Amino acid sequence: MNTNNYKIAALKHKIVHWLHSIMLLASMVLLLGLLGWIFAGPSGIRWVVIITVISLIIGPQLSHKVILRWYAAKPLSPQQAPDLYAALRELAQRANLPRTPTIYYVPTKMLNAFTTGSPDNAAIAITDGLLNTLNKRELNSVIAHEVAHLKNNDLWIMNLSDTISRVTSFFSMSGQFLLFFNLPLLLASGHHVSWVGILVLIFAPTIGVLLQLALSRTREFDADLESKPVCQGLRGASAGNR
Repeated sequence: MNTNNYKIAALKHKIVHWLHSIMLLASMVLLLGLLGWIFAGPSGIRWVVIITVISLIIGPQLSHKVILRWYAAKPLSPQQAPDLYAALRELAQRANLPRTPTIYYVPTKMLNAFTTGSPDNAAIAITDGLLNTLNKRELNSVIAHEVAHLKNNDLWIMNLSDTISRVTSFFSMSGQFLLFFNLPLLLASGHHVSWVGILVLIFAPTIGVLLQLALSRTREFDADLESKPVCQGLRGASAGNR
């Protein structure tokens, strides 16, 4: 496939991936809104909005630090990993990132790499297993994939979906707790009980997680697609799926 055909095909795939992402996010928002309505009517939707906004403001910085601590990740200096930082600086410049991310070392034999933070304060964590298994070319491809996530603002998208999923679980568990104590009284007093609403309360977290996983997979595909032009021509790099 020549360069022009590849660019056209890549653009088509990118549009499809973004439309897919928008549809999945919209589905998560609608599910959360429905849950808020079942929980407390119009006031439930207001509480959904308030809690989601607060979580979006506070969550990113807290999750950034918590995730790195959870994995016992330690920052690597450019002196400790000169080749990785040389590739990362060039990739970050090509992707027009505001600053070069910091590389973190994760002491585990698992083969994994992930990005956390924001484009202007990002961390790319690489496990010991990955560092000792992949060659320079493969490591550069992994870094290009993570840089593509930053370029595509995937961290913000996934943080939004994670927040929606957590708020969905919170309202679902709260609703089930209230239902457990009030359902016998409602049935005894002859009040109408919406069994569809009860099913939504029970299964909303599972549906939300499935939508979140589908969104994550879509963003991974898009990062794979974006990593090829980002690392094209980079010495020792070859874009490919992780």
